[in-house]
Amino acid sequence: MKIFEESIDELATIVEEGARADFRNTKRFVEPAQGTLRRAQSRRHHIIFGRRGSGKSSLLFKSAEELTEKGYPIAFIDLEPFKGHQYPDIIISVLIAALAKIKLWLQDFDENERPNRKWYEFWKKKTTDKSEKIASLNDQIQKTLNELINQLHLSDDASLINKINDYTKKAESDRLKGASSTTDTIAPLGFSIEGEVANSREDFSSKEAQEEFKRSKRDYLLRKIIDFQGIFKELYSLTERDCFLFLDDLYHILRKDQASLIDYFHRISKGNKVWLKIGTIRTRTDWYQHTPQPMGLKLGDDADEINLDLTLEKFSLSKDFLRKILRVYIEEANAPKLEEFVADTGLDRLVLSSGGVARDFLGLFRKSITEARERLSKTSSVRLRNYKIAAK
Repeated sequence: MKIFEESIDELATIVEEGARADFRNTKRFVEPAQGTLRRAQSRRHHIIFGRRGSGKSSLLFKSAEELTEKGYPIAFIDLEPFKGHQYPDIIISVLIAALAKIKLWLQDFDENERPNRKWYEFWKKKTTDKSEKIASLNDQIQKTLNELINQLHLSDDASLINKINDYTKKAESDRLKGASSTTDTIAPLGFSIEGEVANSREDFSSKEAQEEFKRSKRDYLLRKIIDFQGIFKELYSLTERDCFLFLDDLYHILRKDQASLIDYFHRISKGNKVWLKIGTIRTRTDWYQHTPQPMGLKLGDDADEINLDLTLEKFSLSKDFLRKILRVYIEEANAPKLEEFVADTGLDRLVLSSGGVARDFLGLFRKSITEARERLSKTSSVRLRNYKIAAK
């Protein structure tokens, strides 16, 4: 039987490996609906909604890969490692990750090391002073990174004391006081005011005052917005390429801090040719707050949504999408055609059981291979035993 072929073993293995999205699986990407991938790469802020396993990360990975091949600077940040980070440290952490990846992208322009870098082909046609400007921008980013790392490890709201020195200068000269009121003596010939000023006695008194204040990372971030905007403005000026920031799995961030995180990067990106692509679960995300002041991204005004939640209400679309995914894996494993070992009714049951979620569908499919093999093996054993008994 087809299901016992060795290629089915290979199919089960790669299906299990592909259950978790990463850059290595982009070759298996299947577009959920026509035009979705193109939208995800457009010059517009997007929030990609979908349940866990629905293909959000796959869409972001594929978009990032194709934009990189086209020579656009990108920073792909997986937010799951920052789970538990609170405001304002979460913003500092994501800034460090984003700027570090932009810096790596900028460094990757050396003709001898990476001649295949497409954006370098554009860059090398420009004037020679581009190299110096890029080196300068790299230095600026590194300086900013060092500063951010230092801020991240400082305690917030710590009491600090600033010492202020107040210097008072006293210049005294008897001759500068003028003639004595008791005589009519005139200043000697050649008397120079400039000279007396230069030779006058100078006394300095120092008073030290202490000013107590609180360290505030929030204030630091507010002061630095213009500096961060300047980095991305200079990036576009040098490369003439829009920049894309991918923030994957926003729902891992504390819900109370999600809108603040989005808002900060929105302020940095606004008018600077920087586009946000955010993947998250709709029911676990607050992407916009109305009060006490607008915060985050407002869908329709600031950003558009891409919805990957293919529900069973659109059963035929979900089934077609999941069938396409399965055929990609079958082709890679060089396994028999889908119709040769999976009944159409069986595929329907897999779609229903998974709720139309790609990762759940693939997991159930892999388990069904094992289940079908065990069932067929058991049936064959019973038939063989009954044949031997009848033969006696």
